[in-house]
Amino acid sequence: MQNFALEFINRLGNSLSTEDLAIVLKELEIFCSNYDINKKETSVSTHIETLPEEYQMFMIAKKVAGRSESTLRLYNYHIVPFLYSIAKPVKNITDRDIIVYLYSLQKNHTNMGNRTLEHVRLILSSFFSWCHNNAYISTNPMNAIQPIKFEKKDINPIGEEDFERIRQSFTNIRDKAVFEVLYSTGCRIGELVNIKLQDIDLNSREVHLFGKGQKHRISFLNTRALIAVKDYIEHRPESEYKELFLNIRRPYSPVTIRGMQSMLYKHGYILEDRNLHPHLLRTQLSCNWVSKNLPVEELQQILRHEKLSTTQLYFKVSKEKSKIDHQRFIA
Repeated sequence: MQNFALEFINRLGNSLSTEDLAIVLKELEIFCSNYDINKKETSVSTHIETLPEEYQMFMIAKKVAGRSESTLRLYNYHIVPFLYSIAKPVKNITDRDIIVYLYSLQKNHTNMGNRTLEHVRLILSSFFSWCHNNAYISTNPMNAIQPIKFEKKDINPIGEEDFERIRQSFTNIRDKAVFEVLYSTGCRIGELVNIKLQDIDLNSREVHLFGKGQKHRISFLNTRALIAVKDYIEHRPESEYKELFLNIRRPYSPVTIRGMQSMLYKHGYILEDRNLHPHLLRTQLSCNWVSKNLPVEELQQILRHEKLSTTQLYFKVSKEKSKIDHQRFIA
């Protein structure tokens, strides 16, 4: 079934983003889990019949290191087709092989931008770096391949008026609670769907969040979020599931990442130039904190960014403020 799912995802090409492909792959694996799917053999395969030891050990090492299931699926999604395409022992793969593969990948997928291609390069770099560090290969061919440049989009938060109009558009008590929790905590969508009833303390307003690699952090509910969550819990349907947010129809199973995204997307009609998605609310909160002069190191801890440079993207200072700061510190 896994090969079927991977081949199906490969067929989609670059019609979906990397994040959406990971979601589709996850849902497909769940849907097909009760079926036995075997590929019809019509000819002798010319591909590698078994994945190399290097790859298998790489995946085991990443699993032990605590990488999330979605991250492991992305490794699998990008590295397996690469190994099948090159059809060489890992130790014999050269930088030229990799460059040609990346070129062919973008050429065969006309919608693939440089951002996505750079994402593929980073995954391959992670694989070959691990192989080199663990003495599977004597030299790392990725060292000769430069990062792929792409245009980085400016961070553009929602205007105050549009934000309030979106907030008022939520009439369903569950969806309203989802919106307020996303904004109050700045959590990622993966952290949101993992919230369980026992993870929320309404007295202290603490929310325990578990995200990438099961990393744990504590955030807090503001007054709006607290009221919305209390209202939702009061009307939450009885269910065997412990997750906080459930589907509104029987059997009241936990809401999936895709379900959350779809729900928010429906309220994005207010924004004429873009879609409403979970990370936009995380961006909104971050920019509000920055406007109130929260130190960058504290914001990094709150958002759980591994790199300070990621947090610094929210600290784009206006020309007027730069001028004032220059006069204060330089004059």
